[in-house]
Amino acid sequence: FAERIFKSLDMLEYAGRSRLTMAIIQKNVKDYVGGEESSIRSLEYFTPSNNLRYLASAANNIGLIANEQEQYDKAIEYHKVALEQREEYGDSTLISGSLNNIGLVYFNQGNYSKAIDYYNMGLDYDSLHIKKPLSYARLLDNLANAKFLQGEHNTFPESFLRPLAIRDSMNDNLGMVTSNLHLARCYREIDSLAQTELYAQRALQYANPLSYNRGILESLLLLSEISEEKRALKFAKRYIVTADSLAKEERNYQNQFARIRFETDAIELENEKVTRQKKRLTLLLMGLAIVSLLTYIFIQRKLAKKEVNFNKAQQTANEEIYQLMLSQKAKFEEGKQLEKQRISEELHDGILGRMFGTRLNLDGLNNKNGDEVALKRATYIEELKKIENEIRKISHELSANEFTQDTLFVDVVENLIEKLCGADAKHTIAYTFDYDETVDWNKIPNAIKVHIYRIIQETLYNVIKHSEATNLNVVFGKNQEYLEFEIQDNGVGMVVDKVKNGIGLKNIKSRVKQIKGSLDISSIPTKGTKIGIKLII
Repeated sequence: FAERIFKSLDMLEYAGRSRLTMAIIQKNVKDYVGGEESSIRSLEYFTPSNNLRYLASAANNIGLIANEQEQYDKAIEYHKVALEQREEYGDSTLISGSLNNIGLVYFNQGNYSKAIDYYNMGLDYDSLHIKKPLSYARLLDNLANAKFLQGEHNTFPESFLRPLAIRDSMNDNLGMVTSNLHLARCYREIDSLAQTELYAQRALQYANPLSYNRGILESLLLLSEISEEKRALKFAKRYIVTADSLAKEERNYQNQFARIRFETDAIELENEKVTRQKKRLTLLLMGLAIVSLLTYIFIQRKLAKKEVNFNKAQQTANEEIYQLMLSQKAKFEEGKQLEKQRISEELHDGILGRMFGTRLNLDGLNNKNGDEVALKRATYIEELKKIENEIRKISHELSANEFTQDTLFVDVVENLIEKLCGADAKHTIAYTFDYDETVDWNKIPNAIKVHIYRIIQETLYNVIKHSEATNLNVVFGKNQEYLEFEIQDNGVGMVVDKVKNGIGLKNIKSRVKQIKGSLDISSIPTKGTKIGIKLII
């Protein structure tokens, strides 16, 4: 509809953009026939003005569709057309994208040497690593994958870890899915099933929050193929459910686009018929045409007004529902606090009062003689004091209003430690976790908490993989304006000055730098390692 409006206003480039946007969406939902048709139609709008940018985008979309349909010669043809237009247009980022796309087509053909050539051309183009580091990381990852499948294993896995680090440092979660899947598949090729499962699980962890269905499906399929029978069945079931849901969603989209095309064609045919009729009409019928037009406009405005009123009513209803939810939440919190207060008062005014009276009565028996009676009385009194202190402690805890969202981040960290080191973990390590309850985690930005979580996660991976530790201590603390946390193990240790800076340690240092903290690593061979981090809060 937007295309028709722009076309009627003689705004052809905007009409072409609308059609091209639809073509890209159709390609993404696998409506390849409709996507190619829409791309070709968009070219008709861009050709008169020779708009190189959008001409190249349309050709690129046709190339991507052809690649998905395994029409590789056609895909290369259109990608090369897009490349020539982008070179003439002069955008280095778009040029590197076309070089990458051509490389992907050759890769899918199994022609890895040609794919490597195009990946290298993209990497060498116009300081890409500075101007567009994410595009640079994508080409690096694809290059490493092609070389591995060609049989060049001498740089594995380092050639994959470099683009992985770039994507991680720039929070490119979609790219992290691809990098981890590439690593998982390559480790499977060399029969390293533990590493295959590790990277497949990481890919799945990144893909789930993004609802990146292709990444989810590929991760689940890989895990189902390498896991033992019971877990493989679990992954296979998840794969089937996800695939069925995705197929249903894609069919719905395709049906919707088919319906839109049908309705659009019907409207265009009707318009052509009306145009032919208008040419045959005389001046006597023009009045009727004008009346019909006015009636049509009136009906459209009336329908539009109804739609606006409906949207307003729906918005009002949504706001009322939202307010009701807030009100219910407030009442729930109020009821919870009142119940806590009631229990606190009962403990303090009821039980504690009776216990106190009992202790006074026992104190009154001190006038009686007898060593045995005095010993029992003292024992009972001491026991009542302990119970009194315990009840007072419970009373204070129930009346406190501090256990709210502040502990959620601590719970997440504790769950991570339990998952990696607990009884159900692959490498069980006895651990302790201590934290300062006065730290207000709500005041600490989410970005910093994410970095802290990733640092702890990477450190635990290193402990599990390299330290041979049997005990682990994790401590959170607050010292004036500083937040401190420490991770210490009793493993084999290392010589800090001579240790090789692997990707894990580099990631930890990078994240500490990003949160403007300080990192201290101390270790004694055979005695264990301690990593301490301090940052201003």
